[in-house]
Amino acid sequence: MSSLSAAELSSTFYSKLSPCLQCGACSASCPMYGVEGYSLRRLVRRLCLAELKGFDIPSDIWLCLHCARCREGCTGGLDLPELIIELRSLAVKRGAYPAPVGYVKESVVKVGNPLGLAVKPSKWAEGLGLPRRGSRLFFAGFYAIADYAEYMVRSMLKVGVGRSISLKRLADKVGAFKVAGPLISRAAPTVARRALRSTAQALMKLGEPLPYLGDEEPWPGLELYTYGFLEEFGAHAKRVYAKLKELGVEEIVTPDPLTAVAFRQLYPKFVDGFSLEVRDCSEFLAELLDKRPVELKLEGVVATYHDPCMLARYLKVIDQPRQVLSSIKGLRLEEPLNRGVKTICCGAGGLEAIRPDLSVTVASKSVKNLLTASPSLIVSNCPACDFMLRMGVEEARVKVEVAYVGEVVWRALAS
Repeated sequence: MSSLSAAELSSTFYSKLSPCLQCGACSASCPMYGVEGYSLRRLVRRLCLAELKGFDIPSDIWLCLHCARCREGCTGGLDLPELIIELRSLAVKRGAYPAPVGYVKESVVKVGNPLGLAVKPSKWAEGLGLPRRGSRLFFAGFYAIADYAEYMVRSMLKVGVGRSISLKRLADKVGAFKVAGPLISRAAPTVARRALRSTAQALMKLGEPLPYLGDEEPWPGLELYTYGFLEEFGAHAKRVYAKLKELGVEEIVTPDPLTAVAFRQLYPKFVDGFSLEVRDCSEFLAELLDKRPVELKLEGVVATYHDPCMLARYLKVIDQPRQVLSSIKGLRLEEPLNRGVKTICCGAGGLEAIRPDLSVTVASKSVKNLLTASPSLIVSNCPACDFMLRMGVEEARVKVEVAYVGEVVWRALAS
């Protein structure tokens, strides 16, 4: 815990919270509400009263998924996810953060990826013959390491992190963070690698073989921002942007919404003169299929689409993925109960590295929502959503496949 003076609180938060009506809409919409007593409304109330009583930064700020569902329904128009970021920023300046958060930060700064991987995750592109340079790039982003991230989360769950043992205690006991990167690097990439290859092959067949930087692809660093390391994120963003401009990049097409949000919304706030055009792969696919109609066919598939928080609520990319899926003959697209800006978070958002057990709890809620469409296939559009939803499906004990939208397009093209 780290105390916050009344003067510091007043200048940082109090005026921002004055529109709060304590109506509870934020808690009602929050997928974490009630999980280990988490209540966003109560957190805001404590902040509002802190000017009189003094305030300790609560540890439950690390339970926020940053999914922004609360922002959509806030009657006072508050940007509560950004409030959480500001609180985390204060916490990290005082060293009051969970051990995994520090590991992620050090890994990004020193190794160039949040997992501390000792391998280059670009092997998914081997044999495809993709160009290595161009003004428009295919940017793999988190998808390139998603298989390793899934392996990490499953390993943490296997040893009981969250349920029976704290990650800090495990780290203190066996030095887990010193060997985490090499251990995670032993994972055998499968699902995310297949999604990337399928998407790249689909683009090639549609006449757009986008260049890929391979091992030169820089890491966007969104998790630095999410966890409150704002100065580090700003410096990192400047370095990444300078490298991309040096390589002559003008446009990025990415299957990773985390990358899209970092470049499209955050980099312009930290990098003067930021000028890259950034599109999600589903936006690019929708445009391609509109310009160059081709026959897409998948017989007997009942699909439902999971809106990733970063796409639906942050970037408002909602219709384009559905446009792509609706162009596939034989595929029937059924909508879940909660969709679009009301989508239910997959349970990631950074929590999976801190409390994977709670992330799976939220993933199960998301899967229950998707199962209201009675699908045989859940179509995702985010690497983190992919593996969290798979774990949610396992928890629900149902037989439903989870696949990336680009992979589904490739199947429809190849059939």
